[in-house]
Amino acid sequence: MHHNDSPRTMEVVAQPQARLTRDARAHERWVVAIVGLASFMTVTSGTMVNVALPPIGDHFGVDAGALGWLVSIYLLTFGVAMPFHGRLGDRFGERRIYLGGMVLFVIGAALAGLAFAFPMLVIARCIQGLGAGAITSLGMAMVARIVPPERRGRTMGIIATAVSAGTAIGPTLGGIITQLIAWRMVFLFAAMLAAVIPLAARYLPPPLLHQQVRIDWLGGIAVAAAVSGVLLAFTSLQRQGGLTGVVITAAIVGLVGTVLTIHRQQTVASPFIDRALLANRRYVLLTLVGFLTMNGGMGVIVIAPFLYTNVNGLPSGQVGLALLPQALVVVLLAGTAGRLADRWNPFILIIPGLLISCATVLFLSSVAIGWPAAAFSAVTMFLGLGQALVNAPLMTILTRTIPARIYGVGLGIFNMLFFVGTSLGAAVSTALLESRAGTGRALLPFYIGAEDFTEYSDALLFGTVAFALAALAAFAASRARAPRTELSAGSPEPRTAD
Repeated sequence: MHHNDSPRTMEVVAQPQARLTRDARAHERWVVAIVGLASFMTVTSGTMVNVALPPIGDHFGVDAGALGWLVSIYLLTFGVAMPFHGRLGDRFGERRIYLGGMVLFVIGAALAGLAFAFPMLVIARCIQGLGAGAITSLGMAMVARIVPPERRGRTMGIIATAVSAGTAIGPTLGGIITQLIAWRMVFLFAAMLAAVIPLAARYLPPPLLHQQVRIDWLGGIAVAAAVSGVLLAFTSLQRQGGLTGVVITAAIVGLVGTVLTIHRQQTVASPFIDRALLANRRYVLLTLVGFLTMNGGMGVIVIAPFLYTNVNGLPSGQVGLALLPQALVVVLLAGTAGRLADRWNPFILIIPGLLISCATVLFLSSVAIGWPAAAFSAVTMFLGLGQALVNAPLMTILTRTIPARIYGVGLGIFNMLFFVGTSLGAAVSTALLESRAGTGRALLPFYIGAEDFTEYSDALLFGTVAFALAALAAFAASRARAPRTELSAGSPEPRTAD
């Protein structure tokens, strides 16, 4: 036996490798913590602001229509920015674009908190939305790049927990801050993300050396027109309740943008949306699952407050409490679902989660209309279970499906359509609620709820259909063969640039 093969020598050689592994895991935990905290702040900021709208209107003397633009401009810039940030991240490195997004988010939040005029507040929200788009689209990309596939579900569960926690506590926290301090602190609270930027600059992974591909800016503008037109049409339809000039104009802009996007995809050598994504059948189906899931989920989230107020007669403070159990279930179970996605095929969790969500909304729509608020709220906890089984496993399988060189644009497009699904679900559900009011006849032939409130059954029925279609799309995705990604599980990452 050679001297170098002695047990003592082998032990000495193994120690630096173990230390490197421990250092890598510690660095990984820092990245996950930073992305999770930034995601929490982004979501919390969005949900807190809605509670503060009435005192903002009183302070600046503006009506509900103007306040609606305060929400819409944030949603528009947020939705449009995500694919742009993703493409820029793939081209120039996620780290610097993500840091830039954090800076924009903080600047926008600070300007909003200090705004002396309503137009300044709207511009500040626009800046904040641009920054939030980078945080959302590139955070998952960096986590997927630094965390090995065999541990990715656990980290996605952590981030899903952070997002769910922000959704759950945002309205309550916003109400408390607005009532006890001032509405400006709702924005200044979001500006506290500035304290995380130095940590992000230290621990976020350095950019990868990619091929210098030219960005199709005209294609990007076409995508932006498509997304902004659709989002504006949905939000205006939800707010104005009819086919107004704004709704029709926005729909035309969205249609023209969609046509131009398809044209650029077919004619440009390197289109804005990488052709590898559209050729990846599993990716397309998973994106459809996310879009439909948000359709169904938002249908319940938007309709439930109206039901608790108009059917059960709850005051606004108790409405928030009635909405809390569903969100808390997601918070408590998202991490467990993520860990299970590392050990099992994620589709084993996703498909049952969608079926549970579908069955829950169908039960609410057919049986529970008119029930006491506590009983209705208790049933929605099963919807929280379904969401927990879907969220982290869906992101886990998605990151295993996208080629590593286009993580940014792949996740940016997914998050953008996820976000559009939110607007569509809210718009269609509220439109159904208003159009079916007073009919006295439910669309479901087996409806056994309160006869005076059948419009709530019809509005929730949209969510049932959306979850059913999402389950079918998830089953098809489980059968689809995804193209081999550029980085397989366990393969080394490309070298990095300083």
